[in-house]
Amino acid sequence: MSKKIGYKDADGRTGIVEIWEEPDLCPLCHRHITPIFVHAYSCRDGENLRIIYRCPNRECDELFISYYYSHGNYFDYRFSAPWSTEKREFSEIIKKISGNFCAIYNQAYEGEKRKLLEICGAGYRKALEFLIKDYAIQKNKKDKAKIRKMWLSDCIKTYIDDKRIKSCAERALWLGNDETHYYRQWKSKDLADLKDLIELTVNWIELVERSDKYIKEMKRPSKKSKTSPSRRQKSCRFRLTSRP
Repeated sequence: MSKKIGYKDADGRTGIVEIWEEPDLCPLCHRHITPIFVHAYSCRDGENLRIIYRCPNRECDELFISYYYSHGNYFDYRFSAPWSTEKREFSEIIKKISGNFCAIYNQAYEGEKRKLLEICGAGYRKALEFLIKDYAIQKNKKDKAKIRKMWLSDCIKTYIDDKRIKSCAERALWLGNDETHYYRQWKSKDLADLKDLIELTVNWIELVERSDKYIKEMKRPSKKSKTSPSRRQKSCRFRLTSRP
């Protein structure tokens, strides 16, 4: 949605300019907002516009700068700064399997928040590869060198046994490849779908690992270990049940 605002240039002259879209997320508190306009400044090249906004949330109430670039008759919003780091927290299970996955995912996540939408998808795709390969290596340590060099698709087919993990990881890979290739095969899907499939893959890995932990810790009792009533207990039980 376009909006007309007043600005000053480097020489102190004022004017009116049209902008397209205002930031809807505060880069400092990361809440969805309708920002409060404070001041606009046009750079000397005439191609760049800087707007100072204030966050309307009382808990934040901070100033930030939004960057706009000339796009014909109006200025198009790109990103806001400064940006405080917001991280996606992962469980200890996932951190133990692949710390690199957690780090790469959060770098892609930060890129997405900064509106770097053309490159963050490739970051999520890379994070997925580290998660799957590190998980495969954990289960097949003797094949570590082989797994590291494999295509991710082959790694999923060969080393991921659980059908739910395999199905979600394969589909996440398909969408991840779309983020790195010139031609998109899955045109009806987008970055949100890729993130959702990665989330499902993470969740299934966690469930499998948690289940395996209890299965290993709690072995099924053998028949010999079951206590049977003694002869005397049987006799007592018979007398109790036989009393008129």
